Amino acid sequence: MIEWHPLPDKGKQDRLGEIIQSWKGTPWLSRQCCKGGGVDCINFVVAVLNEMRGRSYGPLETKNNAYHKANNGHWRETYRIIRESFGDSAPLHLTDPLVVFPGDVLLIESGRDTGHVIIVGTRKNTLHHALSGQGVRMIGTGNLYPVTGHWRDCWEHWT
Repeated sequence: MIEWHPLPDKGKQDRLGEIIQSWKGTPWLSRQCCKGGGVDCINFVVAVLNEMRGRSYGPLETKNNAYHKANNGHWRETYRIIRESFGDSAPLHLTDPLVVFPGDVLLIESGRDTGHVIIVGTRKNTLHHALSGQGVRMIGTGNLYPVTGHWRDCWEHWT
């Protein structure tokens, strides 16, 4: 179960919503990060958070094209990317209910994928991700697969 809370700073929450919306309709494309051109799940989430921090972004360097597939153990690559991109962000303990705020990053299981990342939306019980064959889209928390990781960026760094 997920318990959604708004950000304490409405201005930052509104800006986050605008940034996420600006990616809507971007098709999924492995290892890419081009708004409107193509993006995969990890590049989408990292690009949104970098834009919130006022930082530039581009495709992430990954060690393996299938960096989140369970069958080859590269879900660890997803953890590495988050840790290196946002070193001052801390992984949070998984709780029940899972308390989330807009901009939180969730690592979920999705079939054979154990490293699919999504970002918590600015409207209650909404999540956003880039999915193969569907691109950047919103889903509800009722469609959520098991959560295996949870991070919160440092809101102080958001512009």
